[in-house]
Amino acid sequence: MAKYNFEFKSRDQHLQKLKAGEKYDLLIVGGGANGAGVVLDAASRGLKCAVIDSFDFASGTSSKSTKMAHGGIRYFQQMCHLQGDPIESYQLLRETLNERNYFLQAAPYLISELSLLIPSKSAFWTAFWYWPGAFGYHLIYLKQLMSSNYSVALSGPKFVSNKKVKNEYPELTELHGGYGATMAEAQMHDSRMNLNTLFTSAVDNYIPGMKGATLANYVEFLDFIKDDQGKIIGATCIDKLDPNAKPF
Repeated sequence: MAKYNFEFKSRDQHLQKLKAGEKYDLLIVGGGANGAGVVLDAASRGLKCAVIDSFDFASGTSSKSTKMAHGGIRYFQQMCHLQGDPIESYQLLRETLNERNYFLQAAPYLISELSLLIPSKSAFWTAFWYWPGAFGYHLIYLKQLMSSNYSVALSGPKFVSNKKVKNEYPELTELHGGYGATMAEAQMHDSRMNLNTLFTSAVDNYIPGMKGATLANYVEFLDFIKDDQGKIIGATCIDKLDPNAKPF
């Protein structure tokens, strides 16, 4: 027998719980990436939580990111250029590569390989600087992958000829050059991950002691409710989808 029930409640069912005046340990205003992360963490610790958002969940910044799930190429650059502490940069690179490997293994429906072009005006610099750099980065990735239990793999770097750049990347201008090297990173579906996190937080006993959160979009926060000492004891909201709605 399953330990939890994945049957999702409708928005109306969630809204009724809010309107019924149930008491919550935590009210989170905003169902973006930060709000979703907070409610999942809090609910998993046994806190009774509610999340409201004036619009669709993840409709703001959380669905308009670069969607990159990179393995830490900036740490590799800092390590190569001896910026800061190279050993610290290497450790950070290993950690981010491991996190990306885990993400690729655990949620292939939320993340996929993305090929990136490093453009160059010179075939020489491409062959003896950009491609070797991408290859070195890939070697560290393979080393990290082989020392883990993950069975995922991204493509290695490739030298891209002038002809291929013009055919496959016609939008490149003379400013960027006609040569390049490709390297593989990963791209996540940010809004889908946001919703996945929220829906997970709403499942009772997803882990032992977890309390499923109440979720309601198109609910606007109006004001705090305070006691005689000025302590916040509640909040007033309104259902934006109901033209005859009254604050609750």
